[in-house]
Amino acid sequence: MPTSQDFYKRLTPIENFLAIADAGAYQALPNDWLVVITDVVNSTEAIEAGKYKDVNTAGGLAAIAVANALGGVEFPFVFGGDGVTILIPATERKQALDALAGTRALCRTMFGLELRVGIVPMTILQERGASVYLAKLRLSEKAQQAIMIGQGIEIAEALVKDAQIADTYLLPEDYRPEAEADFKGYICSWLDIPSPRGETVSLIVKILDPSIERTESRLRDILQTIHRLCGTETEHHPLSLANLAVSASLDSVRRNALVLHHAKKDFSYWWDFLTILLRDAALRLIPRSQSDFARTSIMNDADFRKFDGALKMVISCTTESRKSLVAYLETLAAEKNIAFGIHVADRAIMTCLLQSPTGHIHFIDAADGGYTLAAKQLKQQLKALQAQ
Repeated sequence: MPTSQDFYKRLTPIENFLAIADAGAYQALPNDWLVVITDVVNSTEAIEAGKYKDVNTAGGLAAIAVANALGGVEFPFVFGGDGVTILIPATERKQALDALAGTRALCRTMFGLELRVGIVPMTILQERGASVYLAKLRLSEKAQQAIMIGQGIEIAEALVKDAQIADTYLLPEDYRPEAEADFKGYICSWLDIPSPRGETVSLIVKILDPSIERTESRLRDILQTIHRLCGTETEHHPLSLANLAVSASLDSVRRNALVLHHAKKDFSYWWDFLTILLRDAALRLIPRSQSDFARTSIMNDADFRKFDGALKMVISCTTESRKSLVAYLETLAAEKNIAFGIHVADRAIMTCLLQSPTGHIHFIDAADGGYTLAAKQLKQQLKALQAQ
């Protein structure tokens, strides 16, 4: 018999990213689910201090830990550069909190970063007239991605960050987990990926009319324009087979092993250090024709575009096509239809690989700040609009 816990698992996946503009593809999140918001506090300052890889890693680890804690329970999540939004059934609250507490502790110990963790019940959001609607996008045979729409996520984030009431929703500082967080599935062995077309752009677009119908129409126009200006999905994909290369850095190996062992250099740490070192060496030494299979899988399962109330994409483009896209978005912004933020780099970073019961997902962002700096520009536009 179907249960609320199986809600996300039962969703029929859509097959094309353009279909996220179809309101009929979404179903309302059950009222006995929870919205989990995580983000790195003061992430902009950390990135400006050169810690952009640490911020991306801290932002993605929560999804890996929760996936391992929940076992076979499928749940939706969206990675945002310096954090992740996770939706879980209330029945899995304890397991998720243990995993999140362990993730917060690791971020402090290993990276010196503060990971904010908030949990907002759907019932609270519904009392405020907000909903969350979910769709599921098939990336490949083994990977699927959550698409979220509705004001619920935005309001949950506001509640978690409101200093006057945040304690109601934040994971308490004195919370003591009964189970240790498991980060199995984390891997960060790939070098930064040069753009196939000159620029790698992190883009965030917020549609200002919150109605689903208006969001649907505007989103479809924006996606079609991106395809017209920047090419098809294959053409604007931020990764390419030729540019994916495994790092030869011992620091990369050390980083992977430390995450897996909660920043502790015990005996098993050194065993994993050696295992990762040999695996990375093998990937570098095997014939390119054999390793291209792994690279193709990574490209197929790459998390480089999403929607969680705002359109977020990492795309490869030429300088000319990027300028044309910005001009188009500036026109929409001047008409007060959208607000947007953009960060331009010359390469992408692939921070984490999630290998868990929820599938294989590779988190992609632009280097040197990516989504976090794009979000900073977006917030400045929204603040300017409020002041008018």
